[in-house]
Amino acid sequence: TADVGIYRVAVQISLVVVFGLQASRVLMEPTFSKLYSQKKIKDLEQNLKFSSFFSFFVALTAFVPIILFGEKAISYFFGHEFLSAYPPLVILISGRLMTSLIGSSGALLNMSGHEVIYAKIWLAAALLNIALNFILIPVFGLNGAATSTAISIFSANLAAWYITKRLVGCNSFPVGIK
Repeated sequence: TADVGIYRVAVQISLVVVFGLQASRVLMEPTFSKLYSQKKIKDLEQNLKFSSFFSFFVALTAFVPIILFGEKAISYFFGHEFLSAYPPLVILISGRLMTSLIGSSGALLNMSGHEVIYAKIWLAAALLNIALNFILIPVFGLNGAATSTAISIFSANLAAWYITKRLVGCNSFPVGIK
């Protein structure tokens, strides 16, 4: 029971890192839908890349203070007995930071008529998470749970990026990877 409470603290704090991703999805989904229906793929990709850049920037501005002051914040807000939430928190926010760089590929899949594929991606991610939990939690405890979650979420978003690139023709990475 204590571990569940400690892990919950790590998960709740880690959600701050994906605030930019969630905000950009809400703001950009109507634009994605409109541009996709108008077959303006180049403009769609440009908006998708901007969304990814915004998500990553906001995630990074949350990530750095959590890394630097996370232990102090946990101790202050939740109590010294919750300090063991810090290592899983670092794992979770690292996974969420990498995920934010991929951006809103999943939102684009949903807005372009590929929502069944996107749902299947998340079903596979949930199954992966369960399997990894069975393997990692007995050995690594809370850090194993955090690693399972980070890997599963990142894998789902990476799959969404790949499928978006193939089916829609858009790459969400703000720089580099083609």
